[in-house]
Amino acid sequence: MHRHQRLSLRTPRSTSLSRATAFNRVTVGEFFTNLKEVMTKHKFEPQSIFNIDETGVTTVHVPGRIIAEKGSKEVSKVTLGERGTLVTVCCAVSAIGSSVPPFFVFPRVRVKDTMTKGAPPGSKAVAYPSGWMTGDNFEIYWDHFMKFVKCTKESPVLAILDNHDSHITPKGIQKCKDNGIILLTLPPHTSHKLQPLDRSVFRPFKNSVDQASDDFMVNNPGKPIAIYDIPEIVAKAFLKAFTPQNITNGFLKTGISPFNSDIFTDDDFMGKLCH
Repeated sequence: MHRHQRLSLRTPRSTSLSRATAFNRVTVGEFFTNLKEVMTKHKFEPQSIFNIDETGVTTVHVPGRIIAEKGSKEVSKVTLGERGTLVTVCCAVSAIGSSVPPFFVFPRVRVKDTMTKGAPPGSKAVAYPSGWMTGDNFEIYWDHFMKFVKCTKESPVLAILDNHDSHITPKGIQKCKDNGIILLTLPPHTSHKLQPLDRSVFRPFKNSVDQASDDFMVNNPGKPIAIYDIPEIVAKAFLKAFTPQNITNGFLKTGISPFNSDIFTDDDFMGKLCH
């Protein structure tokens, strides 16, 4: 199953029928029941509640500013590269507003040390030909996550993420059990409302990526963006978008932290489809 089948749903602003019908009071109620259960059992504080997900960054960028000779009448706004090459960026944020350094999946067969050049400190890179996340690479991601979170069975953390196949492999689940990571998956087709990263972080991140890509093209006229330029672009965008305020707003808007199972109104469910 290709990662893009899920990620592509994030692009349109309109709500798809599958998302609209899946996001209902019963489904969301079950999620909050499960969340309350693990919160009551483990007494998680905000610094121990995490949301993990991926987003994609491509080498294709339509510049917003064009440099041309003075007096030119026509300037073409072109996209460098007919088909973009995608690099997946896996991110984790906590309800207290902190973040784990990015985890990159490059569209290559082998990992190179230079892949994280210019990336945020602590970033890690893996390789897979398509650039999409896989179960094997997500198992490696857990090691990266634990390196910074320092969780144990005695001091566990809660990881909230969607139920994509790559996230819930048997080996990955066992690794979480062995190291104090309590998993809670989001119901299918509800991440647009229930996932903190989707609510308040990924959109400003994408906007900042666009701005950083714009700056790159202005500073490097005629040079296409390569996959090895993406970590530096991500670093600039990460600093602007993954702020404590943006991150905590996402947890607030979803009702995850502070816990609020009544956060969503009738309009948030099926009401908007009837208007």
